[in-house]
Amino acid sequence: MKKEIWRQNWLDAIQDMTSNELQKKSWIILANNGSYWSYVNFISYYFSEMLFGFDNKYRINEEDCPSKQEYEIIKEWRHLLKNYVPPKEDDSNSTAPLNDKNGLSIFNSELIAKQKLTLVIPESDKMYLK
Repeated sequence: MKKEIWRQNWLDAIQDMTSNELQKKSWIILANNGSYWSYVNFISYYFSEMLFGFDNKYRINEEDCPSKQEYEIIKEWRHLLKNYVPPKEDDSNSTAPLNDKNGLSIFNSELIAKQKLTLVIPESDKMYLK
């Protein structure tokens, strides 16, 4: 995948993961209709499909995408998200992370990481982190 396309998809995924409005709409309304838009699918997309099961760090050496600075900014959030266990270990309950203090803490961490990331990414990439 070209670096630019991967980068756009990566930033789009971060935008989706940091949009409380999108999460509420998709995880609660659409997920109840058996749609792709559930909590577990967001997480699966980010870690399995977007990152191909690898840590972002492997891409730094391959293509400098993300940059070392960008990686350091999202590293803690990524770790928290990867290790988050929803209440009652129920990944299928898309509303649980939105009502869980640990889930909300990760969301706050996401927002901080996104704000910091917005300050360091090239101007041309900022449109992906609305």
